[in-house]
Amino acid sequence: MTDHCVLAFPRADLPPHWLPICGGLVLESVQLVETLARIVPVWLPRAQAEEQPSHKQLITYTLAFHRGQLACYWRQGTERRLHGLGSVGIGGHIEIGDAQENTLETLLAAARRELAEELPSLTPLPPLTVLGLINEEKTAVGRVHLGFVLLAEIDGERPPSGGRELGDVDWLDPSVARQRPLECWSRLALDLLDARCPSISESPFYLERLFSKPHADLGHDEV
Repeated sequence: MTDHCVLAFPRADLPPHWLPICGGLVLESVQLVETLARIVPVWLPRAQAEEQPSHKQLITYTLAFHRGQLACYWRQGTERRLHGLGSVGIGGHIEIGDAQENTLETLLAAARRELAEELPSLTPLPPLTVLGLINEEKTAVGRVHLGFVLLAEIDGERPPSGGRELGDVDWLDPSVARQRPLECWSRLALDLLDARCPSISESPFYLERLFSKPHADLGHDEV
């Protein structure tokens, strides 16, 4: 594991309802912005952060859709503790190069970078919408990470292919994806999507976004 620095929140500074034992939380724009403004994140060497439950590393976790089909893949990257499990989340740690003027913009920058790395044929990058967060405290991986779930709708005739770390990507109906042996976070992210979009057959991308136009600079990245 490369000992570069990643962004983390002191656990003690996080609202208790952000840290369910195993669950997710739909975040409204005002709540998210106000809460992030009160928390001062820190940069920690990743090797240290992985062994330090007193802090939660921030992870972007993007659900990528192409014409109603969700990107799914088998874990094989740097996080060996998750190898062999299915995943529907594209993302990763937030690095110093992602830093922006505020935490939310930093999260969005990291999510864009991860999409570009994991789906290298994806151009242009799609807009991102924040859905909420996911957390679990039952495993060693979960105790040191906090996931911010985003939504991306990909245009184009063909879906993009995965990069070297992601490998082969299957584009599946979310109900089919649920039948795979998914990592815990993927199950939580799909539950969060269902909570945001109760009818999965209804395209989530035509529903009202969490961040309306007056708050577009806070939560909806228009590229």
